[in-house]
Amino acid sequence: MAVPWQVRRSEPDVAGDRRPPAVLLVTEDQVLADLARLALLPLRARLEVTSEVETALAKVGAGRVQAVLLDLFRPAVDPVALVGRFRRARGDAAALIVVSGLGLRQVVRAALAAGADDFLVKPVTGEALRRKVAAALRSSRVVM
Repeated sequence: MAVPWQVRRSEPDVAGDRRPPAVLLVTEDQVLADLARLALLPLRARLEVTSEVETALAKVGAGRVQAVLLDLFRPAVDPVALVGRFRRARGDAAALIVVSGLGLRQVVRAALAAGADDFLVKPVTGEALRRKVAAALRSSRVVM
């Protein structure tokens, strides 16, 4: 018997034979990764976690994900340039949600201007993360 967040390949979902939406979390923060795993269970989304920016950009560029959670805590990396790289890699195919411990207005504005679709300020709650990802998946027309 499948639990609500599991999709068995033998049972197509409402949209037909589609796999659950893929969400990519780019972070080195294990606490954030664990929180995201739990928070996204009700969405039936597949969560992939990587700390490697180049790996994440390749997945986004290949169209393998519908939403990206990008943690900006990366010393020696220009956060605005990083958001811009993800924006260029994904076009409009995947939603980009930035996660940062810096909730200053200028940081939020700069991330949004560089191409982020939304912004979460750390510490993040599971409910806030789930709401933002659910809204991003709905806006990208992913059936959940």
